[in-house]
Amino acid sequence: MKHITQHELLEDFPAIMRAIENGAGFVITRDGIPIVDIIPLGRTEVVVDRNTSNNSIFGS
Repeated sequence: MKHITQHELLEDFPAIMRAIENGAGFVITRDGIPIVDIIPLGRTEVVVDRNTSNNSIFGS
């Protein structure tokens, strides 16, 4: 998957959404650190966060 910055996502959101609709996936980074994978629905991919010991999205 292509890595793009949070700034690139915000600046070119319509084009990135079109690419996702066409099957592209992206890894969004902030300060060079991968934050999230964006993939089209229907594409199967399992993402495991090995840095978290629970399933809460807020860490509580």
